[in-house]
Amino acid sequence: MSSQPALVADALRLLGAPACACDGAGVIIAANEALDLLLGASPLGRNLPELFVDAAAQTAEGQLAQALHLDCNWHGVLGTARGKVQVLVRSQPLAQGGASIVFADVSAYEQGRETLRTTVLEQRVLIENAPVGILFTQGGQMRSCNPRLAAMAGYSPEELARVAPVDMFESPEAFVRFMDGAFGTIAQGEVFEKAGQRFRRRDGSLFWCRVRAHLVEPGRREAGTIWIVEDVTEARRAQLEVEALLTNSALAIIFTRHRGITRCNGGFREMFGYRGDTPLPHHVRQLYRTDAVCDAVGEAALVQFAGGRSYTTEVEMVRADGVPLWVQLIGFMVNPEEPAHGHAWIIEDRTRHKRSEESLRDALLENQAILDSAVLGIAVVENGHTLHCNRKMEALFGCGAGGISGVSVRSLYPDSDGWQAARAETARDFAAGRVHVSEHRLMRRDGEVFWARLSGRPFDLENPGGRSVWMVDDVTAQREAAEEVRRARDELEVRVAERTAELAGANALLQDEILERRQAEARVHHMAYHDSLTGLPNRALLADRMEQAILAAGRSHTKLAVMFIDLDRFKNINDSLGHLTGDY
Repeated sequence: MSSQPALVADALRLLGAPACACDGAGVIIAANEALDLLLGASPLGRNLPELFVDAAAQTAEGQLAQALHLDCNWHGVLGTARGKVQVLVRSQPLAQGGASIVFADVSAYEQGRETLRTTVLEQRVLIENAPVGILFTQGGQMRSCNPRLAAMAGYSPEELARVAPVDMFESPEAFVRFMDGAFGTIAQGEVFEKAGQRFRRRDGSLFWCRVRAHLVEPGRREAGTIWIVEDVTEARRAQLEVEALLTNSALAIIFTRHRGITRCNGGFREMFGYRGDTPLPHHVRQLYRTDAVCDAVGEAALVQFAGGRSYTTEVEMVRADGVPLWVQLIGFMVNPEEPAHGHAWIIEDRTRHKRSEESLRDALLENQAILDSAVLGIAVVENGHTLHCNRKMEALFGCGAGGISGVSVRSLYPDSDGWQAARAETARDFAAGRVHVSEHRLMRRDGEVFWARLSGRPFDLENPGGRSVWMVDDVTAQREAAEEVRRARDELEVRVAERTAELAGANALLQDEILERRQAEARVHHMAYHDSLTGLPNRALLADRMEQAILAAGRSHTKLAVMFIDLDRFKNINDSLGHLTGDY
């Protein structure tokens, strides 16, 4: 017995696995180096159950009692230098009592089994929560599916498993066509894919799906098939809406990649004349009149695209037959995150608008030329400020080009009283729907005051407070001439009165002379205001009476009418006696 530990120790050294031997009391009497390395220290002298941890120590005590008599196998957990290690324990009784113990490290196996169990659980969670439908079939029958696929069809997973595959299709013929195509591909070991297939829901409605399928185990059809099903009903509806938009849009739409045209709508073919079998241009360069214009548009567009913005411009392009057309060009990236997907371009024919704009610009230039040639100052006023005016208006106020535009009308008056009076008269006439005509003192840029005749009316008579147009004429000279006439008349009357006073009491001859003088004055007055040929009132008298009538009408707020009468054969007088005689 004394030599037994040495013999057992020699036998243990031959084993590659950790091992030890214990006596009938369970005390370890021999151990090999592998066990020493595993435990991190020699276990000699320790009780075998002490090598185990937790509940495994109690298990070891029970197993040790049997190990002294029988071969035993059990699992336990050793406390080692690297922590807890799961082991498979194999024991055999020794001939002279005691038992030999061999430990097999199964922690890696247990970890692998746990990893496999975790992986299976993760895969199950992924399948059950996948955003696409997943189906397993075997022998032409549905074996299992995830909740997403069942929800697509309006069933629970258990109900769907009992549904015949043919009932998932819109018709038996559609089922046969689909299965022939699918298994013809799968049988060759390839992956089957179909971008659009219609299936039937539980309520009978149809929905579009993208389908992908392959064998569970390559080369073993009997192992079953896995199907990935994605509901693309909304995507297909959106695609159909886009196709309808492309087909029916009056705008031209093209898609380009590397400046090559990859796709277009009917609007582009119609607008650019690529009808019927006429081939589309391979490069956008063919749509421009010159390469320089094409390059300039491309460079400007790339700058905008690089900043994530769309690009808009107006440019001249050419049709297939070479006829030019002006277009508005709007470009944007199909997918800003993937520039390689290319660009989309919307093209609107602006040729008619361009011509209309040119016609309008020409008309404006013509109107401006007419206004600039007018002998009266003309200005447009809104909210108490001049918007724009003609050159005559600028000359009246001593301003350069644009000097009147935007200025306050108040600044054109020398004082507030005149401005307020003009405003009140204007508001009264505009409110009554009348054209306002009046004379007021205005002030030039250099401070010089002059008399002006103002004539204004609103653009819209229904909105008297809105925009209005005014004509301004400098009547300073006319007023000064009229003043001279009145002054001369007053002086003449004074002189006559003085002379009359001096001759008061003179004899009848002097009175006759005075009478004759008055008659002469009357004749002079008559000659000044009457035609010498016909004796009828002339233009001077008409102008005087018109001025008085206008002033009277303005004071009484009444209307005034002028009648023009044409005299037959009056041309003979002009031709024989001259226009001067005819005018008087």
